[in-house]
Amino acid sequence: MAGLPRKLKRNISEHLNMEVGAADTEAVSSGTWRGTCKICPAKKRRQSKTQCNLCMKNICRSHTTFICNQCYMDKETDSDEN
Repeated sequence: MAGLPRKLKRNISEHLNMEVGAADTEAVSSGTWRGTCKICPAKKRRQSKTQCNLCMKNICRSHTTFICNQCYMDKETDSDEN
């Protein structure tokens, strides 16, 4: 599935009941395109190449959360049980 947008990969994986790796669902670099952080006040004008994988908004380092694969999988397991 290389070359497909992350949202499309996630949707395909969900429909096929395939496991999606944590790297596919975390904030990731979007290549060379830069935009301002959508969470910071506009006057700060913080530039970033990182986007939230869920809403696709640009986010700066201070608004990025890192999570290890084990914690991510535990979180997914907990949400599936509810």
